[in-house]
Amino acid sequence: MIRTFLQPSLTFALRAGFPKKDNLLVYRSHLVATVRRICALPSRASASYIFAHKRVGGLGLLDPTLEADVQAIIHAVKILSCSDPIVSNIANAEINQTVRLASRSNPTPALKSKYLSSLPDDRLTNLRYNIQSLWTRVRKSTRNLGVEIQFNDNGLPILSTENSGSVLAKEASRFLHFHVQDRFASTLLALPDQGKVGRALTTDTFANGSTWQYNGLNIRFRDWRFIHRARLNCLPVNNVKSRWSNSCPKCRHCNSDETLPHVLCHCLRNMPSILRRHNTIVDRIVNAVQSGTVTTDQQVRAANSRLRPDIIVEEDNKVLIIDVCCPFDNNAEALRDAEQRKLNKYEGLKQFFVGQGKQCEVFGFVIGALGSWHPANENVLRQLGMSKRYRSLFRKLCCTDAIQGSTNIYREHLGITEGSVDADNSE
Repeated sequence: MIRTFLQPSLTFALRAGFPKKDNLLVYRSHLVATVRRICALPSRASASYIFAHKRVGGLGLLDPTLEADVQAIIHAVKILSCSDPIVSNIANAEINQTVRLASRSNPTPALKSKYLSSLPDDRLTNLRYNIQSLWTRVRKSTRNLGVEIQFNDNGLPILSTENSGSVLAKEASRFLHFHVQDRFASTLLALPDQGKVGRALTTDTFANGSTWQYNGLNIRFRDWRFIHRARLNCLPVNNVKSRWSNSCPKCRHCNSDETLPHVLCHCLRNMPSILRRHNTIVDRIVNAVQSGTVTTDQQVRAANSRLRPDIIVEEDNKVLIIDVCCPFDNNAEALRDAEQRKLNKYEGLKQFFVGQGKQCEVFGFVIGALGSWHPANENVLRQLGMSKRYRSLFRKLCCTDAIQGSTNIYREHLGITEGSVDADNSE
C-alpha cells in the first residue's frame, strides 16, 4: 500500500510544491515506525534497511526528506529540457535572471552549472537573493545529494555524481532514485553486524534474494516475520539477547553459543530440518534436468569412493557432478568459500571419470541460508539448458526455498508452534 498509493502521491506533492522539511521529518518518523512494525523489526534495526535498494536486501522505499530534493532536481531539468519551446524558454529565462541577480555576472552555461550544482566560484561567494524559487531550492538539493548539473553544447542539462556517469533529463528520475538508494545501501553495508547479509547479497546482480519483497513469490507470512529480522541479526537468539542483558549466550540445546548461524547451519538438534532445506533445493534442480541419467545421493562404486554427491547427471560421454550447500550469508566470501570446498571435495571423483575417457565437471550449487544467490550457480543453469525465462524464475524459487527452510529451522529451534504469532514476534 505504501509503495503503490502513498509514494506516488507524495512524489506529485513534492514536485508541485515547496514542502517544509520539518513536516517531512514528522512523516519520515511515522513511516519508519510503521515499516518496522510491518516487518517485525525492533527499534534498533537500521533505518537504512528501509530505504536501501533491493540489491543489498533493502526495501527500496522513498525517504521523504531526500525525495523532496530529488523531485526539485527532476522538475528543474525537465522544464529546462522540455520539448515545448515556450516552457523551456521561460525556464531558461528564469535561471538566467536568477544567476545574473545572485552573482552580478553574465549567466554563462559554466556559471549556471556551478550555481545549480552549488560548486565554488568567486562570483558565487556572496549571493544576493530577492525571493526563494525553484532554482534556489535546486541549489540546496544538489548540495544535499552530491549531484552536479552541467549544460552540454545544446544547452540541455546533464546530471552526474562523483561515482557515476552522466544522464539526460529523461533518465533523471531513475538515476537520482538509484543514487539515493545507493547512499543508504552504503550505510547499511558499512555496519559490521547488520550489514553482513547485505554484503553477501551484493554479489547477485539479479537481486534474486529480494524480489519476493515486491511480489510475495513463494513467501509465507511466517517467512516475512522471520527474514527481515534475520538479515539484520535482530532475532532473539541467546547470543544476541546476552548483549543487552545478563542472559546466558549458550544454545538452549547444546553447549555452543546460540548465534543465528549456529541455529540455521550447525546445531546438531536441527540437522533433520537442515537436511530438509537442503533436499528441497536438490529436488528443484533434479526436476529441472531435461536429459540424461540422474542419480542422487549415491556412491560411485566403481570409483571406490565413499563420497555421495547430491546429483550426478550422465549423458553420453559427459558427466555433471552437482553438490548443494546452504552456508550462512556471512559476507560474500562465505559463499565463495563454500563453493570452493565442494570443488576440492569432488576433485578425486572428477579425475576418476576423466580417467574413463569422459568429460566431467564439478559444480558447487550455493544458496545462502537467508536467500543469497551465488553468481557461480549460473554455470549449473547453463549446463542444464534452462530457458532464459525459466532461469529467472528458478533463481527466485531457490532463494525463497532457502528462506522457507531457515524459517522452519528457527521456529523448531525455539519451539514455536503453528499459530504462535506472539511468540514469533517476541524480542
